[in-house]
Amino acid sequence: MNGLEMLLGQYWIIRNENKEQYYQVKKELSDKNTLKFIQEVLGWKLIHTEQLIKIEKCPAHAKAFMGIQEFTEVRDYCFLCALLMFLEDKEESSQFLLSELIHYIEMVMKEYMEVDWTVYNQRKSLVRVLQYAEKMYMLKNYEGNVSNYSNEASSEVLYENTGVSRYFATNFSSSIKNMNDWKDFENENNNDQKIEKTSQTVFQDLITSPAMYWNDDNGKEAMYVKSKRQFIQREVMHYLKASLLVNSHNASIVYVDAQPVGDFHPRTNMISEIVLLVSQWIHEAAMDKRKMSLNEDETIIISKERFQDILLKVKMEYQELWTKEYREIQNEKFVSIVKEYMKKWMMIDENDEEIVIYPACVLTGGNYTKDVEEKIHE
Repeated sequence: MNGLEMLLGQYWIIRNENKEQYYQVKKELSDKNTLKFIQEVLGWKLIHTEQLIKIEKCPAHAKAFMGIQEFTEVRDYCFLCALLMFLEDKEESSQFLLSELIHYIEMVMKEYMEVDWTVYNQRKSLVRVLQYAEKMYMLKNYEGNVSNYSNEASSEVLYENTGVSRYFATNFSSSIKNMNDWKDFENENNNDQKIEKTSQTVFQDLITSPAMYWNDDNGKEAMYVKSKRQFIQREVMHYLKASLLVNSHNASIVYVDAQPVGDFHPRTNMISEIVLLVSQWIHEAAMDKRKMSLNEDETIIISKERFQDILLKVKMEYQELWTKEYREIQNEKFVSIVKEYMKKWMMIDENDEEIVIYPACVLTGGNYTKDVEEKIHE
């Protein structure tokens, strides 16, 4: 894997955590063409210090799956912001106690939300944030176990500030004081009508999302993909060892022989295997217009009840070949897990009554070999 692929697949590369990767990437970034691809083609900012190397991978369009996977509540993000503010005033390598941070969060958050550390869910929220900060090397745990704080509010932990937290948040080129939600950030990013901006938006979408969709064939992004298809293919092949797949209403980057950048589907795990079976089932049903109707934009719309029936049919047919967790899982939980996974990979979306199935759903599908399926009926 080359240095650019490493950077795109990780939030950042910390020298003290992985010196080999850090110096490999540092060496490869001396190539002017690679820098041009990052800064001009992708339109992203490169941060390079003695501590770390990072590409600020701001997406052109926000997607639900782009949040921090470890976080489960909005409060987690609020506590993370408070932690970043707290660390901003700390010297690198300085130490502090958990109780000091807790007092700080109470002070800065009281204007925006109620903080009550006697409530288990609030303590658990802070624990998630601190565990994430440790994982990202923003904090070092010197003494104590933060997990204990979930159950015992008097637990104490000694931390050290590594100094890299100052590079965690994105630096925006204009004031965000009057922005109220994610749509404001997206509109600010996409207001530029220049052709270079359209190019950057397309590349950002392709790299940060499983698929890129458009409803308007005459839209600037759709027109760019269709007119610059060979250029896009050449760039992603050269820098990412990937191929560009373009259909009438969507495009995506597909990795065949190369290791994908970042997270990828399918993996060698049970949930990926299940989704491959579901995708194959939908693909075969879509080939028969009597079973599923394909819309002009290549989507399929079915009721939530019918989609649930599909998932449960797959479960009933193949569960004997699955791990114990998925063999014994309750149907309601099974449906929820599969739906969330497919939404994350932009295979489906849902509204109040319906499921929208996107073309990405059938890009990959699979069946068990005949001899494996025969085991079910033994």
